[in-house]
Amino acid sequence: MPQGRMLNKKISYDEAVNKLSIKAALLYTWCIPHLDVKGRIIGTPEYLKGIILPFMNEIKCDDIPLLLEEMMNNNLIILYGDGKYIEFNGFFKNQRIDEDRESISIIPDPTPDKLQSNSGETPQQVKLSKVKLSKYICFHPPNLDDVKEYCLERNNSVDPYKWFDFYEAKGWMIGKNKMKDWKAAVRTWETKQKGETYEHAL
Repeated sequence: MPQGRMLNKKISYDEAVNKLSIKAALLYTWCIPHLDVKGRIIGTPEYLKGIILPFMNEIKCDDIPLLLEEMMNNNLIILYGDGKYIEFNGFFKNQRIDEDRESISIIPDPTPDKLQSNSGETPQQVKLSKVKLSKYICFHPPNLDDVKEYCLERNNSVDPYKWFDFYEAKGWMIGKNKMKDWKAAVRTWETKQKGETYEHAL
């Protein structure tokens, strides 16, 4: 893949691009230099945050699914493969591609079976549901002060130091799965402790 792509000056007054929020427009334009020979890119929030926006603290990993939804609703991109891949619409109109000098795309084509949603509509016609978006929410481990503050707020008997050290040592895993909600994990400990207290009282 080349070191960059062409950014046509028409993008500044493109109707669809100008309907985007500032953050979505930034992500959209900054993706363009990273597109492969077919105008495609990996579409997971973690990848886009790490490759496109590594130092942009104003845009969090959790923000990215909604920014992609904006682009999709304005027919700027196709999101497919269960959210794993993105293809930019109109890519070839603005790029001079010499496929003989570029690496082949390793990203699969957006075939109809990959495009279809449960409703039978294509990604351009249907909004990402909250259920779908939740699959791509990034987990950020809390710091010890966060845990102490939450335990104080809950007025529970969970030892925040013990809880924090336990999950820190486990790499923030619950069983074989990555933790998704640390506050829920605190509440689980809280419930277990209440149960143990009840058993001892019997």
